[in-house]
Amino acid sequence: MIFKNFTAVTTGILVFCDRNIVYTLQIGADVSCETHCPCSRLGDITSKLQIYSYKTLIRPVVTYGAETWTLTAVEENALRKFERKVLRKIYGPAVDKGVWRIRYNNELCKLMGGEDVVRFIKVQRIQWLGHVERMDETTMPKRVLKGKVYATRRIGRPRIRWLEDVMQI
Repeated sequence: MIFKNFTAVTTGILVFCDRNIVYTLQIGADVSCETHCPCSRLGDITSKLQIYSYKTLIRPVVTYGAETWTLTAVEENALRKFERKVLRKIYGPAVDKGVWRIRYNNELCKLMGGEDVVRFIKVQRIQWLGHVERMDETTMPKRVLKGKVYATRRIGRPRIRWLEDVMQI
């Protein structure tokens, strides 16, 4: 009953290889709706189990291959916005002095214990960097990481490099 259409997870992984974040967030939303919404409306699943399914099903689909990304501020905000949307569906509204309202961002942060999808991605990047550093010097990922490109850059503001992005953490 919970996971009727599990094909969306596979589709999300294939789509995320293209690094189209907006489209992948839509796939993640489809997975979210297929796993959480029908069950939470019926009251069949506790919020603890829904959080577990979010961490094991939805977040891995959205962050597939994230250790190789360089995220801009716009992309980080889109990922955080998506995560808050899912968490608001899981936890539902809050009652404040007899009035129902949506949960504030700081309330969701407290409920998740300070976990964040962007922080999760940054941890994955540090783990990937350690993995590549331990590799033999002749492996392709190590050669790409240590290599230099001798070419002219495009006109305009240069995009941040992966290693520079990891060092900012």
